[in-house]
Amino acid sequence: MTLSIRNQWLVGLTLASFIILTRGHHFANLFHLADISWAAFFIAGFYIRAKIGFGALFALCVGLDFIALTWGNGDNSSCFTVAYGMLLPAYASLWFAGRIYHKYHSDSLKTVLPLVITVLLGTVACELLSSGSYYVFSGKFDPSISEFAQRFSLYYPSYLSSVAFYIAVVASVHALIIAMQNLHILPTKTH
Repeated sequence: MTLSIRNQWLVGLTLASFIILTRGHHFANLFHLADISWAAFFIAGFYIRAKIGFGALFALCVGLDFIALTWGNGDNSSCFTVAYGMLLPAYASLWFAGRIYHKYHSDSLKTVLPLVITVLLGTVACELLSSGSYYVFSGKFDPSISEFAQRFSLYYPSYLSSVAFYIAVVASVHALIIAMQNLHILPTKTH
């Protein structure tokens, strides 16, 4: 399943819009949706074939972080350390997990296990690279494996739940579109 270039652009613009709306809100509450960034990289890896899509989404995230740092209240400055550069491989791990899932995707329930596995592997890699590098290189901690393991078990479930929520929404919309195509309510042309 490969989307047309036009539809890939629509997916990219939709993801970019949601990143703009949610970036910086790492936990959902009554007024803010959880940050979609991690899920967006996985979803983009699945739907967008051009590597420039990854670069554009990454540049958007860096730009939004820079704006938050320079025009925000300054609370975000603690996130900009030497470790910030590790977001590139962290987000790339999600992008590549989406690419890998694309290879194993099918329009049946058989697709659930590969989806779960690639989401888990991608989010674990992202968490280890992003939070792990911050923990080790930010200079704000006295690194130990046991303390990082505690922090990982504390923060990873909320990141995973956010990613799972957004991917479940996208997977549901995807399944609905496929069902509508199979019922000939929507055209089946995707190229």
